[in-house]
Amino acid sequence: MNEDTIIDAVDYLENQEKLDYEAYQALPYKFDTCTFNVSEAKRQMIFSCMDCKVGICYSCSISCEHYNHEIIEVGYKKNFSCECGSLRNDQHTCNLFDKKHINYDLDNVKGQNFTGEFCFCKDKIPADDDKMIQCTLGHSCNENWFHLSCLNLEKHGIIEDDFEEFICSDCMDLYCDIFEKIFEKYSEMAKLLLLKVVTSQSEYESKPALLLKKTYSKFFQYILNAEMQEQSSDLKTFLGKIAYHDLVNLYEFYEPPREEFQSRIKVDSSNYIADEDVYSKNETEIMRLAVEEKQLDVERFNAFKDGLKSFLTGFARNKDVIKKEDIDMFFKRLKSQNIESVVEENLSLFSNPESEQEELESD
Repeated sequence: MNEDTIIDAVDYLENQEKLDYEAYQALPYKFDTCTFNVSEAKRQMIFSCMDCKVGICYSCSISCEHYNHEIIEVGYKKNFSCECGSLRNDQHTCNLFDKKHINYDLDNVKGQNFTGEFCFCKDKIPADDDKMIQCTLGHSCNENWFHLSCLNLEKHGIIEDDFEEFICSDCMDLYCDIFEKIFEKYSEMAKLLLLKVVTSQSEYESKPALLLKKTYSKFFQYILNAEMQEQSSDLKTFLGKIAYHDLVNLYEFYEPPREEFQSRIKVDSSNYIADEDVYSKNETEIMRLAVEEKQLDVERFNAFKDGLKSFLTGFARNKDVIKKEDIDMFFKRLKSQNIESVVEENLSLFSNPESEQEELESD
């Protein structure tokens, strides 16, 4: 037999495990819980469904009807409730948390990021290699993202390592009196931790923005402590209430529980693959495909997974090899028929490699 035409079951699965891990790295978190009722999700990754015109959490972007829609990542947003299945998205039901019968009013505010525009330049969905920074205050810009190249850093002799966070010119303008008072009253410390830069929004207009150096939150905490001694202080109100979780005691970045990576194979003492370990549950790969290629949903994937597991188990149990034509036949069936019907009608065939070979020979 030509060695090029056969594949050892263990080798085959080991090669596929490399692809599994890449998929796991792309989607490492569990996607079984909507964050609508998760109190810890004060600052979470949000996605915009361009078809439904709603902002949704990580889990709903994968597990709900949006997975085959146009979805863009808008980054971390503060105090944003997932709108999947809400009154703002009444054409679809959230598969993870029923919101239809809950009487609530969403306070969500959506800026230009939710329509796919970023920065002063209104760039459409920046490239992966674009260096960007998010406004940490975000009260006027809705935590917009800005290109570092649009901030005129070189003109001011500033490099990326000189600062940690950024307050955009729109948010600076919104609280211009507050920031002017900080620079006047706490000038010595402000000079060490805050950098004013002029960012060009157009050829006719430019406004100052603020770059925040490391430990800036301790500086604002120091100001708040000092202002607490005052009976009436607009700085105390601003730092103690309005911007407390933006500049002083920052919200933590919420991440869903991580999905534990499970090896596709596990060889026992007899040096063959145990049945239950032949094809361990690995939804992340199909989720990546579902999002990128928009071809399969979760139920169809589970049917496919069960069929493939049964198919490979027979070879592994018998310490047999998988021929190239065996795999070709398996995927030929999936292409020519509906995935659900393939598994339902041929599950017994998949679990018995010999009968598969008999059919090939009879053909």
